[in-house]
Amino acid sequence: MNAESLAQLNKRITKLLQDAEHMEPVWQQAAEYMVRSTQNRINKTQTSPSGERWAGLAALTIKLKGTDWPLYATGKLVGGIHTGDVDNHGFQVVSDAKYSSYVQDGVKNSRGKYKKKTTPHSPARPFMGFSAENARRISKMIRDHLKAT
Repeated sequence: MNAESLAQLNKRITKLLQDAEHMEPVWQQAAEYMVRSTQNRINKTQTSPSGERWAGLAALTIKLKGTDWPLYATGKLVGGIHTGDVDNHGFQVVSDAKYSSYVQDGVKNSRGKYKKKTTPHSPARPFMGFSAENARRISKMIRDHLKAT
C-alpha cells in the first residue's frame, strides 16, 4: 500500500466516522418503520416479533367482545404506538395505552371482570420488539445512509 492509497483510506475512514456521528435522520426513518411494523403486528399478523402466533381469546372473551380478534377492541393500543425520542444514538417506539405492559408481558393471578377463573391469567401477546426482518431492514437503512454520505 503506497502513501496515496493510505491517504485515501484515511480520508474515507474519517468521513465514515463523521457520518456515523450524524445518524439522527436514519434513526428517524427506522423509528417510523418500526411504528408501522408494530401496528401491523396488531392489525394484521397477530404475531410476536419472533413470529410466534398470539394465544387465542377465551370463549367468554369472544362472546363479550363479539370477535375473536385479540388486542383490538377500541384501537387505543394501535393508536397509542408512536415514535418516542430520536437522536444520534438511537430511537424509541412508545405505546401510550395504559394496558400496554399487561398485553406485552401477560398477567398472572388476575380476576376477570365477569367470571372468576380457577387459574386466572392473560397470556402475553408481545407486540413491541425487533423481528429478524426488522433488524435486516434497519441494517440496510444504516448501510444506505453511510454509503450516501
